[in-house]
Amino acid sequence: MARTIKAPRNSVRYTSRVVAPLDDFHVEELSTDESDCGNARKKGGASPPKKANKQSFAKSSSGSDSGRQTTSLGQLLAMPLDVLLEVFSHLDPKDIIHVCRTSRFLRDILMTRNSISVWRAARERIGAPESPSNMNEPQWAAVLFGNVCQTCGARNIERFDFSLMRRACKECKDEYLLTEKTIKTCFPGSRIDPIDPDIFGLMPSTNVGPTSHPTSHGCFFWFSDVEDIRQKLKEYQLNIRFHHPGAQRALDNFKAQRAETVTSIRKLAYKREMWYQEYTLSCYEDKLALGEERFDSIQSKFIKLGYKYNDVESIRWESECRLPTPLTEQTWKHIRPILEPIILKRQQERLQRTKVGKYSSRTSYSRV
Repeated sequence: MARTIKAPRNSVRYTSRVVAPLDDFHVEELSTDESDCGNARKKGGASPPKKANKQSFAKSSSGSDSGRQTTSLGQLLAMPLDVLLEVFSHLDPKDIIHVCRTSRFLRDILMTRNSISVWRAARERIGAPESPSNMNEPQWAAVLFGNVCQTCGARNIERFDFSLMRRACKECKDEYLLTEKTIKTCFPGSRIDPIDPDIFGLMPSTNVGPTSHPTSHGCFFWFSDVEDIRQKLKEYQLNIRFHHPGAQRALDNFKAQRAETVTSIRKLAYKREMWYQEYTLSCYEDKLALGEERFDSIQSKFIKLGYKYNDVESIRWESECRLPTPLTEQTWKHIRPILEPIILKRQQERLQRTKVGKYSSRTSYSRV
């Protein structure tokens, strides 16, 4: 029985203020979660919130932490534009994406063509590969540093397939990955609409199936890629059938351009994958180093309180000690009541063992 293929679930397309010459490989490349910082402010949308009056702002800024944060943000936004962009250029691309999602004002600044140099400088500083010709810098940053399935929106999908140029969850891979055999079964064609034998060389493919492990069973193609390329070929073939001038030449040029693009993706896939693995390993090592620094700070504070090194060592692998964030006084006040009972328990156990050891030694001496 032939396999039934459903239409892609994510049929809504989004546009970006920074217009890139997207080809028809991935028309849903810009999803709401992956790159919502690229969506322009829609007309007729909700109006921005009204400004708070000066009295209420003065009270909040003078008497609460939220007021101080608001004042700091206001000072940041009051900077000259060139200074602000220079500051952002020293961030990592992932941090710039987070800044875009902080406020509409910052998003509008960073999603203009004048800000492309900020994204490029951030990418070059960490050694990330150049963006493909069909993506702009913000889109490429969202691709490299996002973690959302580009089809269904599932989160925590870390792996990006550089051969397929797509991030997808296991469920979507099960549903939308096709082999050559399943393509011929699901798209059998007809005398009027036959399957072009060159179609498999005009689409990106991968050897990583739904199991996320390379396989020797052949290449996998994405369902929407197959649909899009078949539709394009059908249009060119109809022009040829109706004897439109230059129709055959247009088809040949289209195939050559697509084949060149697919070849480029395949050549760069290994290089991009190697960089991504090295970058991921580097980030992991940085997190471990920050966790060690945090534990050293916590250990130092407990040592100053009179605890022994061996007793403090018992909390090394507690989650509060391994976070990759610096230790602040406020954090210390919060985690001390959690960690101190663990150290006290270890201290009591050590003292009890020492007491038992001394008693045993005295007993053996008296017997002698």
